[in-house]
Amino acid sequence: MALIYERMYVIAVITAVAVVAAFVATGMMSETYRSQARCYLPTQADTLSLSGESGNLPTAPKLPTAHTETQTALLGVLNSAELRTAVASQIDERNSEWLAKNVKFDLDTFNFIVISAYDPEPRVAREVAETYLREFSRSLDTTTKQRVAENVSTLVAAIDRSTASVATLESERQAFLANNGSIDFSTEIAQYHERVTRFQDSVEDNISARASLVKQREEVTKNFEQRPEFTQSGYTEIQNPRLNQLRGEIATTDLELANLKLEVTDKNPQAIALSNKLVVLNDQLASETATVEGARSFSSDSMRKSYETRIAEFKVSEVELDVQSNHYVKLLGESQTRLRELNQLKAGSEIIDSELRNVRETLRQQRDRHAELALYMSRTASFLMTAEAPVEATKPYFPILWLNLLVATLLGIVFSILAIIASEQFARYREAAPW
Repeated sequence: MALIYERMYVIAVITAVAVVAAFVATGMMSETYRSQARCYLPTQADTLSLSGESGNLPTAPKLPTAHTETQTALLGVLNSAELRTAVASQIDERNSEWLAKNVKFDLDTFNFIVISAYDPEPRVAREVAETYLREFSRSLDTTTKQRVAENVSTLVAAIDRSTASVATLESERQAFLANNGSIDFSTEIAQYHERVTRFQDSVEDNISARASLVKQREEVTKNFEQRPEFTQSGYTEIQNPRLNQLRGEIATTDLELANLKLEVTDKNPQAIALSNKLVVLNDQLASETATVEGARSFSSDSMRKSYETRIAEFKVSEVELDVQSNHYVKLLGESQTRLRELNQLKAGSEIIDSELRNVRETLRQQRDRHAELALYMSRTASFLMTAEAPVEATKPYFPILWLNLLVATLLGIVFSILAIIASEQFARYREAAPW
């Protein structure tokens, strides 16, 4: 039992000495104050667009990002010598080496970036935390806006080039139209399409009309060839002079026969001859008509002349149609040639127009992008959100008396136990030693 009391006494003495030493050391330590700033990078950045409202309206609250790589990169920026130098240049009492030792950066359980500044003066600690927070935010904004500013400069140069290209292509287009005598190839092509169609219809109509005329002419020619060249136009009749002559001969012959019969008989050859002559004359008188044809008149056939006139008219009409057809064929060929030229010219014009449209569209997009970037550059919103602004501490952060006393007590107990164990081991070793 005495041994136990002895050991407890040793432990109590050593622990008391440690506590007293910790109390004295705490009193001798210089006070250190801490000022903290908490900030975070939101998962969704503020956007503002001129083209629509879809990106301008928030869809979720601004919460700290939990992306590990992003958080690591942000801590890397905070620990950079460049940022530390920028902060040190604004704190008169402290330099960059002091900041490296007395400013700490960490992430808390809420994914906030914690900037902790330690200094014997609470005002300086607050200023260091404030300056770090301000310069950290400025660094992120400046770096981003610097990249945007470079993009703006690039876009301005691209806009100038595109504007010059539009002017050049427009001049080429106007010169192309002027050199080819047109202001609108599409309208002129439509007009020549109409002319080609009209001339084709005219040629086909003339061919059909000429074929119809040829058929009519052949039919009239056939009728013309069937008509006589002359036709009887008049006819007259007169008394037959042969009747009077025969009557006179009969009377004379009858008188001779009567005179002869006074001298001779009926059987006289002369009387017989006169009787026979009388019979013949009577027969001839009986065969003669009372009237005979006096005169006839003939004239050209009117139908034949009409047919001939129509044939001549057909030939004239055919010649006219041939002349018209040749004229229309010539105009048709010229129109088709010009139409082919216009189609080729239009294809060349469309190439220039397509390039001009593309350059104008590119210029429009570049100007839209420039307007968006200019709008962004005019904004003052920061990427970094401040969750907790640093304040000036009213109580020192170090030293912490109760913590030092607690640590001293624990260390005294542990050290006393180790001392007791060591002394017992040493006593056993001496008893067992032969000397």
